[in-house]
Amino acid sequence: MKGFQSIKEILRDESLHICLAQVKKLHLASDRSFLKVTVLVFPEQRNIIATMAWDAVGPDSGDIVFPAVDDMVLVAQANGDDDQAYVIKRLSSRLDKIPEIAADGSKVQRTLPGKKFWNISDTRINLSRALTEPTENLVLGQVFKAMMSSLLASLKLNAQNDADHLHIGNLGYYTFKPNIETEFLNRKDEYDTLKTSPIDDEVVLSDLSFTEK
Repeated sequence: MKGFQSIKEILRDESLHICLAQVKKLHLASDRSFLKVTVLVFPEQRNIIATMAWDAVGPDSGDIVFPAVDDMVLVAQANGDDDQAYVIKRLSSRLDKIPEIAADGSKVQRTLPGKKFWNISDTRINLSRALTEPTENLVLGQVFKAMMSSLLASLKLNAQNDADHLHIGNLGYYTFKPNIETEFLNRKDEYDTLKTSPIDDEVVLSDLSFTEK
């Protein structure tokens, strides 16, 4: 009950003003130390410049997503002072709809169309179902492509070389090539096809997700 009373007192504190606003223009500092946002405040219909707040920040790090022009936001002003205004939250709208897949309680992080999604760590990026650190490494696509292309080319070459030279049996007579060579030779066109696609044309590789060693 005491905590509830404290919240009520904070909300009654007239030194803090929270208002609805619409983003009109972005102003990034040349040293990237802050982002200022021109917003149209409602219901007064006047423009003020507010400082953008973030969910997390650090030296060249953080959870950073710039607002877009026309986004609806909440602005907090200390003592009602336009020079002490901060954009504290973004709001959904008829244009900025909540993703449908979030409706079941799932966490969704989705970028604007045409924008990249960056997950950066100089130590390790873990994708895990549980709190235990995963031990399975992701395959590096370009390395896998080069290895498979080389392997398939080598299989075809070896099959052809084995087929081209004569085989001598135990009695000194020429014999037919062994069955394994026949199998390789019969499949050389398959190796060519696999090498062409999905290996050399990179169909096997994702166009969306990239990693590095």
